[in-house]
Amino acid sequence: MLQTLEFGSSDVYAPQGSGPVSLQSKRRTVALKNAKVEAINHYAGRAARLARQGEYPGFFGAQVTLVPVCGSALRREGSLWVPLLLAETMQRLGMAREVTALLGRIKAVPKSAAQKAENRPTVQDHYDTMQVDVLAPPPTNIVLIDDVVTRGATLLAAASRIAEAYPRAKIRAFAPIRTLSRQEILAFEVPCVGTIVPLGKSARRDP
Repeated sequence: MLQTLEFGSSDVYAPQGSGPVSLQSKRRTVALKNAKVEAINHYAGRAARLARQGEYPGFFGAQVTLVPVCGSALRREGSLWVPLLLAETMQRLGMAREVTALLGRIKAVPKSAAQKAENRPTVQDHYDTMQVDVLAPPPTNIVLIDDVVTRGATLLAAASRIAEAYPRAKIRAFAPIRTLSRQEILAFEVPCVGTIVPLGKSARRDP
């Protein structure tokens, strides 16, 4: 298992907050998770603007392969896949060379958002239920794309699987929204670059 994963994000989300900014962050997050076209375009465009301003050094460019993160369920043709929609929109905006859906589930896991913290799938659970397609020639600069990152267990497991298949590749992750639990927020447009590391059976995201 990887011991550290660099990630980027553009906005924050306060699921337990009740103030006006927290409530607005919830509405924006729901719109993205429901794959509203305006939300997909907004977050992809925001990432592109921030990248042009130097916010995510090395993350995006002509040599980058974007890999959408698989959901908790087995993939079905025609099913909603927000990370894929985000990745495709980001690629059309010139942020990457290609989008490749090389990561998938071989077994479903419980959806983390519907579980208490202690019952959420572990990093190992995610790792054991994912598989990676092997491409030739192999990609050398990979950025995982997800919609929302909380602790980072899914991203850490996905990156570890990809590192196993592509040991020479540089692997990073990007999720436009990161969760800030048990607090209020005064602003939701707060870009960052940080790290995800193992913590017990789960993961820790900083910031």
